[in-house]
Amino acid sequence: DESFQVVHHVHRQAAVEVVRWKPDGSLLAIGDREVVLFDALSFDVVCELRDVLPSQKGMKKKYRIRAMSFSPDGSFLAIGGSDGICHVVESQSFALVYRLQRTSAPVSIAWGRQKIPSLGHRSYLGIADNSRAVVIFKTGIEAAHDDDDTSVFLPLSDSAKTSKGDDWVLREGSFRDIEESTEQSPDRSRAIGTITSIAFSRSKRRPNSSYLAYVSNDCSLTILSTRDWKLVLQMEFPKPIRSISFSYSNNYLALGGDEGVLYVLSVPNRSMILNMIYDSPIQTVAFSRHDERLSIGMLDGVLSLLSPNDDWNPCGEIDYSESPILCQDWCSSYLAIGRSDGSVTVFDKEKAMDGFFLPAVELSDSSMPIRSVSFGTGGRFLVFGGDAGNVSIVNRREEWSSSQIMLRRHVLATKWSPGGRYVVFTGLNQTLRMIDTLTGDEVQAIRAKYSEITKGNGDVQDLTCVDFSKCGNFIAFGCSNGGVHILRGPDWELVGPPA
Repeated sequence: DESFQVVHHVHRQAAVEVVRWKPDGSLLAIGDREVVLFDALSFDVVCELRDVLPSQKGMKKKYRIRAMSFSPDGSFLAIGGSDGICHVVESQSFALVYRLQRTSAPVSIAWGRQKIPSLGHRSYLGIADNSRAVVIFKTGIEAAHDDDDTSVFLPLSDSAKTSKGDDWVLREGSFRDIEESTEQSPDRSRAIGTITSIAFSRSKRRPNSSYLAYVSNDCSLTILSTRDWKLVLQMEFPKPIRSISFSYSNNYLALGGDEGVLYVLSVPNRSMILNMIYDSPIQTVAFSRHDERLSIGMLDGVLSLLSPNDDWNPCGEIDYSESPILCQDWCSSYLAIGRSDGSVTVFDKEKAMDGFFLPAVELSDSSMPIRSVSFGTGGRFLVFGGDAGNVSIVNRREEWSSSQIMLRRHVLATKWSPGGRYVVFTGLNQTLRMIDTLTGDEVQAIRAKYSEITKGNGDVQDLTCVDFSKCGNFIAFGCSNGGVHILRGPDWELVGPPA
């Protein structure tokens, strides 16, 4: 058909991901690493929307525009980026009017309009992402109009001023935050796959921790309230999360996993505030003791440091070994990391935060992977274990001398109690030992209680992860069958969801 003719070529420096026309045909929006709007007649550049780019320097090279959509009357343009953020800009002044953080990158954005009796017309924005979720928003302030009028919003001059903030409303029933379901019992929130990481929040303002969070290789995150063990929040991710960590201020929950994306969740707001993309799957995340740094250990052997107080910008990197980093822990003076090659490296905390990563000491008891490292109170003792079936307890004050406990089974998790009296080890085939460091004896009661809990459950479970509450009154175990067990000391009675 000769009516189809090429009238113009637009060449970009990066691969173009999405192209959208404004409904009236006056503008053409092209998205690659940024969004550029062209005049549809002259094809001159009208605007380059650089404000939608991520602020973190390390993310800009990997950032891509994944989805775009103009509103029905062309007043707004919604832009979804690979960092999981959807921006809505007004299409005359190109001012930002709304910003939505999702847990994964949007893959499709669509606007729609409904006519509701007695309420008139309503406009909605639908955003789908690759975590199998769709969120629907009521968009801005609508203007009254008759059936033939396609205008959905107030005039641009008014809309640009009033469409910010509370005018953009999440449609009821579409969000995964299940505040309305707090009566749901914890056993109904049980994960399907192996529990990969578990953590209590670390609030210093309350005698008890506020939350218990755990993730599973079924790609789910579950958060319970420790006051009544009721379900507070559930989220799903595109790929399994391997490690979670609450900040010591209790303001953030960091998550990292197989997708190679670092997520940071605001605990007070229960909203995702950061998606940072890395080149390798994330194995472990941890906050330093005063939240000066967030460290991310990866499968390619790189440990990256971020500064929470500086807009989460990168501030250091350890990359001298290609052996995967499987675990890490901070104390007030040191950072310890365990690798797949069986090594445990301890760094001086202050030097590490200044970017000098010279090991203070190198520790190793085998060439088998180290699955867990944990500092005791004050950092005097460090415990670590892994596939060799041994647990090593290192005394920093005695020139890092160590003693070993032979378990003869893979050790998957180690943890000190907050007061430093107890140290616990878990692993394959229901491996569970707790040592009272005052007496040197094993606490038999906790192993007996766990055997009682799991009696008759069929297959032998692996205890994959463990954590103590900040107050030390509770200990939680994650299992390979998706179960989470919560025990209360000093008698170690079951108080949490059943297996």
